[in-house]
Amino acid sequence: MHPISLREQGIYNDRVPQTRDYPLERITIPTLVIHAEDDSLISFSNGRHTARGIPGAQFVRFQSGGHLLLGQYTRIALVKSE
Repeated sequence: MHPISLREQGIYNDRVPQTRDYPLERITIPTLVIHAEDDSLISFSNGRHTARGIPGAQFVRFQSGGHLLLGQYTRIALVKSE
């Protein structure tokens, strides 16, 4: 978490999601998109849009966990190991 200066660009990026304009179809590596429905910073529809736009992407949805996916780490580890 510290120093925050190392995360500054990511914080600003999270405030204004830009995946609607990004050429997602150009991503060619295996991609796992994980998003919680109760994320109060980034709209759940943005995560779904990202997964749909990346060829072959796997989308994992959680009902809870918020932006940091709190309480979901064990389930995320299981998905990653599949």
